[in-house]
Amino acid sequence: MKTDIANLANQRIAEIVESSSTCFTANCYQLYESPQLGALVQTFGDYPTFAIVRGISTSPLDPTRKPVARAQDEDSEEAVYRNNPQLPSLLRTDFEATIVGHEFDGLMRKYLPPHPPKIHTFVYRCSNETIGSFIENLDFLPILFSKASLVTDEVAAAFLRNAASIHNDQKTFILSAGQQLARIFHGDTKRLETLLRSLGA
Repeated sequence: MKTDIANLANQRIAEIVESSSTCFTANCYQLYESPQLGALVQTFGDYPTFAIVRGISTSPLDPTRKPVARAQDEDSEEAVYRNNPQLPSLLRTDFEATIVGHEFDGLMRKYLPPHPPKIHTFVYRCSNETIGSFIENLDFLPILFSKASLVTDEVAAAFLRNAASIHNDQKTFILSAGQQLARIFHGDTKRLETLLRSLGA
């Protein structure tokens, strides 16, 4: 699978500011404009990487200057930002993502890349076409549910629901995911049942 980066300009949303072999943190270009929890995102470079958003946070750029309440005399939350136009330049939205695969020799590999993405690597939203290619098989699920991934069951379920929503045959996809989960959690019936319920299986 070869992706044309030039056609993804509008999908570029963030830059990596922390990176490791299993995950990265990305700083969004626009305040509050992060991908949703459980979304699949991608990077490019020597080893184009695929990752699932596992956490989103907004905080002050300067950690020593905490936000203070500003809305006592305002009619709405929107008015706070309208009447304090400096706020977007004082805050940042970041997201953490767990790496679940990479691309090499034009093929998607459902395991960790040899090297993590570099700092300042661009992060892009994945198109439905890319997501569809990624979920053709679910070999990455053991990585997603490993302790090292730090992905909660709720986030993993959100990803699978998102993936099902763009699949040509949602019922078949959910069934396949359920079968994979049954193999992974064959010794933990309670956890399996909770996951299956969250998928609507």
